[in-house]
Amino acid sequence: MRNLMIIISIITGITVKAQSSDLFECGFKGNIKRIIEKSEKFPDSWREYNFDSLYRLQEKKYFRENKLVQTEHFINTANDSLLVVTKSVNGEFSIDKYYFNPSKRLKRHEMFSSNDTICPMSILTDFIYIGNELKQYKNISTRNSDTIKIEYLKNNLTARVTAIHKGRSSFIKIFEYDKDGNLISETVDFNDPDMVLGGVITWSKFKRDKYKIEYELDKYGNWITRYSVTELNRYKIEEREIEYK
Repeated sequence: MRNLMIIISIITGITVKAQSSDLFECGFKGNIKRIIEKSEKFPDSWREYNFDSLYRLQEKKYFRENKLVQTEHFINTANDSLLVVTKSVNGEFSIDKYYFNPSKRLKRHEMFSSNDTICPMSILTDFIYIGNELKQYKNISTRNSDTIKIEYLKNNLTARVTAIHKGRSSFIKIFEYDKDGNLISETVDFNDPDMVLGGVITWSKFKRDKYKIEYELDKYGNWITRYSVTELNRYKIEEREIEYK
């Protein structure tokens, strides 16, 4: 179930020249050369993103206690209707395939693991746009013959995501956007002990929990500060230093 939190963070309005192949993060905007992402709690640990000449994610480095511990490499291959992104790390690889309609809007996204490059482990499909805005899509995720469906529905500046597993709603996630379509907050409402968001286990046997992350943005719409928000407090969890060309 934890992987579901990752899959639903789709980049709205992705195009063939999209900079980020990584659906685990908010979409990158502008001509970015490098990003340093630092943890407030662990100042000696950070992530570094490097981009190619077309401003697509090319490399992601992880540092722990001021030492490089892991590097992920991204290879982008694109034409007018298809973007293929291959990510390799420690000898393992995964493949994402993005299919586009003639208007350069995403119409299908397939995710493959290194164990199976024929059958995708997850498919995003049935995209519906109104004008330039993504309003709806569905995700079908199959692991060990267990199928989970995820539905995304946007209304004005709020989007609602529901995961359906074995006929039961597993969790609900709410995205909030500003008037320019930039993500400014996300809230999870669930009661699943396996779920973790922002490094915090939010499940409680006594009540249905909600957990919220808020984003402070720069002038391009990229987040530069990320906050954790609970019923008790609001505190900074990460900051970004973004270098533009």
